[in-house]
Amino acid sequence: MKRILILTLAVVTVASMAAIAGEYHMDASLNCYQCHTMHYSQAHGYGYTHDVDFLIAGGPYDYLLRGPVNELCLECHDGDDVVDVYQAADIFVATNREAGFLNKLGDANAASGHTLGATEAAPGSNPTWIPPSTTEGFTCIDCHHQHGSKGSTNPDQVKGQWRNLLYRPGNIQAAPYAWVNYEEAGEPVDMTKDIKWRLSSAHTDGAYETDNVDFYEPVANESRLGRWCQGCHTDFHGNSTDGNMHGTLGWLRHPTADANIGAIGGGHSSYADFGSHAYRPQVMSPGGDWGMQGDSTWNGGLPVPTDLTPTCVTCHKAHGTNNAFGLVYLTGRQPRSESGDGTRTTAMCKICHVQGGY
Repeated sequence: MKRILILTLAVVTVASMAAIAGEYHMDASLNCYQCHTMHYSQAHGYGYTHDVDFLIAGGPYDYLLRGPVNELCLECHDGDDVVDVYQAADIFVATNREAGFLNKLGDANAASGHTLGATEAAPGSNPTWIPPSTTEGFTCIDCHHQHGSKGSTNPDQVKGQWRNLLYRPGNIQAAPYAWVNYEEAGEPVDMTKDIKWRLSSAHTDGAYETDNVDFYEPVANESRLGRWCQGCHTDFHGNSTDGNMHGTLGWLRHPTADANIGAIGGGHSSYADFGSHAYRPQVMSPGGDWGMQGDSTWNGGLPVPTDLTPTCVTCHKAHGTNNAFGLVYLTGRQPRSESGDGTRTTAMCKICHVQGGY
């Protein structure tokens, strides 16, 4: 079904910047013609602001698109005046994009995150999930909804899904769906949301920076972002009651929920160690207390919370990095960056774990 819903990733007009906060690809936030062409015969623009008159060679294409899905997405999202999601950021200078950056087949860093065009089964998928497009392989619309994704049962009917994420990713094709909702800057604190976004406009410098995105934990034994990732990576996510995650003696796979950094037995004060790093990876906080980046005393000397919970984005970037599996090698000694300042996985592990050495 999602292939029927046509991709419309495009330049957003100035007038629409404040129209809809999260649903960037619906209602007044762009024009149909920016991604579709009626007859694949366009020879001139329409005369509108932010006109789009490109046609990618080889058409006409299914669903009246101007080009194949990934190429069409990258026409705007690689080096144009909207967020750049492929390789190095070109226009909006971003040093630490929340999702990192994609690669595609043939790139030197292929397999360092989500690879456009890949046809392999998603790691950990159960049942096996393979990109549905037999011609294009893995595409942007396998994760994002091209027309926005509020969904009729979304708890937030005003803003909808964070970053236009599908609410039925991968194998999640029936309720309960994978909702990931967010609180904007200036809105009343709402810890029932999943994400705290510190900027109100996607067209503001820094809007996509990691430092402007934090994660609440509305349910103590669940990560809703992890639940979303689970749509494709089924066996890699869950809590301590799930057989794929936890056995008789302990965790079988690294927790993505239901395991607080400060609740580790054996006398390990790992939460204090985590807080002692001036620069820390992203974790979930049910109380909205993430400490100040650059401050190893945790907000001027306050005790480090013992309810901070790691989840998928603690170790990975959703789009990818220059490291295998989209991992972030962060030592905690330097400001956070997309791939991290470390050179091996040990650096990342030692942010939370006191065992072993560098």
